[in-house]
Amino acid sequence: ELLGIMLDYYDYTLDSAFAKDYLVPYASEAIAFFDNHYRRDENGKLYIHPAQSLETWWNAVNPTPNIAALRYFLPRLTKLPESLIKPVQKEKWQNLFKELPEIPTGTKGGGKVILPAEAYSDRNNSENPELYAIFPYRLYGVGKDKLAMAKHTFAMRDVKGTGGWRQDAIQAAMIGETRIAQEYIISNYASTAKGCR
Repeated sequence: ELLGIMLDYYDYTLDSAFAKDYLVPYASEAIAFFDNHYRRDENGKLYIHPAQSLETWWNAVNPTPNIAALRYFLPRLTKLPESLIKPVQKEKWQNLFKELPEIPTGTKGGGKVILPAEAYSDRNNSENPELYAIFPYRLYGVGKDKLAMAKHTFAMRDVKGTGGWRQDAIQAAMIGETRIAQEYIISNYASTAKGCR
């Protein structure tokens, strides 16, 4: 998620010193972790296991948040100017992108949905990892492919609600569910906690 914030900052400011000193070095190490620490499957695709899908599914293969992050960041990184990235680095990132598995999908509630991972079990928390492909890794949403699948995934999410750290209001807005986003935002701003100003 930090890499996304850094890329957005660069996109808005075109601050090449920031990109050269912080963004590219950070991205290089973050991407290298996945490239170097996970093997490839029999089809030559990255195989992320052992892994978790956020804090929710403690046993996962190819968790959606990880795959979505790589699918979201790698194309953006390879579009950086040549003054910021070396050709060998760009080629390495392009090759890794080709090795990425697809976002895991399945069927639920009579429609196609994004899944939390290719395989997952051992639930221990209350996040909806499948929705990370909507936000913070903006692969699906208004004006993008497969909006109906994104909306159905949101509708079928296991944990519904708002407040605290939950991202449901943002994800609702990203897929055009304005009524839900509005309700959640009003609820969030109307909430109070004793002991807090």
